[in-house]
Amino acid sequence: MTLPQSLSMTSSHKWWVFTAVSIGHFVSVMDQTGLTVAIPPIANHFNATIPAVQWVVLGYILSISALLLPMGRLADLVGRKRIYILGFVIFTAGAAIASFSPNLGVLIALRMAQGVGTAMIQATSMAIVISTFPNEQRGRAIGLIITVVGLGAIVGPVVAGTMVGSFGWPSIFLLSVPLGIISVSIAALVLKQGE
Repeated sequence: MTLPQSLSMTSSHKWWVFTAVSIGHFVSVMDQTGLTVAIPPIANHFNATIPAVQWVVLGYILSISALLLPMGRLADLVGRKRIYILGFVIFTAGAAIASFSPNLGVLIALRMAQGVGTAMIQATSMAIVISTFPNEQRGRAIGLIITVVGLGAIVGPVVAGTMVGSFGWPSIFLLSVPLGIISVSIAALVLKQGE
């Protein structure tokens, strides 16, 4: 897919890029903060202890922390668009499969895989925004991205609590799937190969 010529020539292109990146940041942060609400129901479901279930969250965070810088370097070598989209595909596929985890070990492994995808998303997204916006608008764009991250952190536990209470813990993962598909679709359309 390529960006329509009329869109790429307009100033709205940078805001489409911002939208794709914002969805990516929002979903990955919301997923991270929201899952903490689901730890007790997951422990009950798998008949596991709370410390064991906390590895669902810790494995995700450790994957992101360990791979953030290497993924940024990889994106410099092979292209930010490619790494961003691949990261979101990994994140979304991991979320879809995690909702059907047969045991806690599989769920932890899938969350670590999601962490790999999230590292790819977060390592590239800010660089994409910086390269898309002109110098005089970069500060504003970065500030807006940070606002989106904050919103994701705030909204995550609220949405997760509602979802877990109404539909059970797997619904937290399933919620990420349509949002991931939307973000990948927008990113595939609007991001240029050099971004």
